[in-house]
Amino acid sequence: MPDRFAGLRSRRIVSELIEGAVGKTPQEIEQMTLGIIGGAVDRTIAIDGLPKRKIAAGKEALDKYDQAGHLVQETVTQGNGSYLQSNYAPDGALISQTARYADGSRDVDTFGIADQTYSARHDVFDAAGHRLATTFDNHDGSHTMTAYASGVTLTSTGASDIMKSAGGDTFVFKKAAGHDVIHGFKTGDSAGHDVIQIDSTIAADIAHLSVHVVGHDTVIDLGHDASITLTGVTSLTADHLLFI
Repeated sequence: MPDRFAGLRSRRIVSELIEGAVGKTPQEIEQMTLGIIGGAVDRTIAIDGLPKRKIAAGKEALDKYDQAGHLVQETVTQGNGSYLQSNYAPDGALISQTARYADGSRDVDTFGIADQTYSARHDVFDAAGHRLATTFDNHDGSHTMTAYASGVTLTSTGASDIMKSAGGDTFVFKKAAGHDVIHGFKTGDSAGHDVIQIDSTIAADIAHLSVHVVGHDTVIDLGHDASITLTGVTSLTADHLLFI
């Protein structure tokens, strides 16, 4: 992303150097130069004393640059206190993004992860800072999703995803694609059991699904070479399925 204010900052730095160099020793000028240039890093579009810029009604943006003039962070704040903060590598690549909502909850996305089986991760936090769920984008195109609390909704991506339940969670399937696996699926009639939500375009009710037990697991055949495997589950009732 081009630095639209690089020229303005450069002229301001030169002006400060010229004004401040009068009567100074070479050593003092060197220290002053380092201080002014270093300070420019945190002078985030501080034009006319305003550290933020309005980009739309009810929105403000705060940009931070490195010493080379590269944009390293942009924070767009809404009038309700929510914000979207994006962090960039020197080459302009997006490396992380945090979306904070008005209720204090946050979504944190991290990209370009090296030396792992996944290239990106997505974390969901509640207002108290507790992690509710994490999704890893694996190199093979699949996703590994983990719920850490009750009430979390995990949605299949259409690839062969791996999902992990904390109990009392909902697993959403909007299309018949991939061979998904759910670990820790909670059955039973009491509060805290998990629910599989299936789009009505896949099946109208349980009668239109093929459900069978294979060893210690239950396999739900969605058709079109797609399935859901519930590991360690040998009894599944209509109470665990929701068709929308």
